[in-house]
Amino acid sequence: MSGPQTTSDTVAAAPPTGEPGSKPSLATTLERLSLGRYAGVLVALIGVAIYLTITQGSFLTWDNMKNIIGANSVILVLALGATLVVITAGIDLSTASLMTACSMMLAIAFKSGWGLVPAVLLALAFGSAAGLMNGVLIARAKISFLAVTLGALSIWQSFALVVQEGQTVSIFSVKAFDPIHELVTN
Repeated sequence: MSGPQTTSDTVAAAPPTGEPGSKPSLATTLERLSLGRYAGVLVALIGVAIYLTITQGSFLTWDNMKNIIGANSVILVLALGATLVVITAGIDLSTASLMTACSMMLAIAFKSGWGLVPAVLLALAFGSAAGLMNGVLIARAKISFLAVTLGALSIWQSFALVVQEGQTVSIFSVKAFDPIHELVTN
């Protein structure tokens, strides 16, 4: 048995916008096609792409696309993770500093003589554990995602600086890095 219905229990159907079978007005059609505030950015992007296609013969070539993807591959990977966070109505401020800490772990493993696969697995495990820690603090401990990720940003940035005493670690001369270097440069 259900009780009496209230206005919040019922859904009213929207009234018809015109005669049955009539076409929507031009303004209504244009409003539906509009991207709102993003329309100007999209039009500008398309305009720049058309201009560059006309004036630069190498713009729409496969080599140029490979160059753009190669130069932005790290940002693309970070953006994939950030997309999932934003879709869930959150924001992760610690992404770049955690990537730096994971890269530092990878470099330390390479410098210690680890092979490619174990070093990459270490960096992935380190990043996964840090992300899990953030997730547990946000989901289970109910701490604001802004506070957790801002704190994690400082922790991982400091970690990367302290572990190497503020020095850059170059791994280009390490033999285990050669497959990654070949992949990126070719």
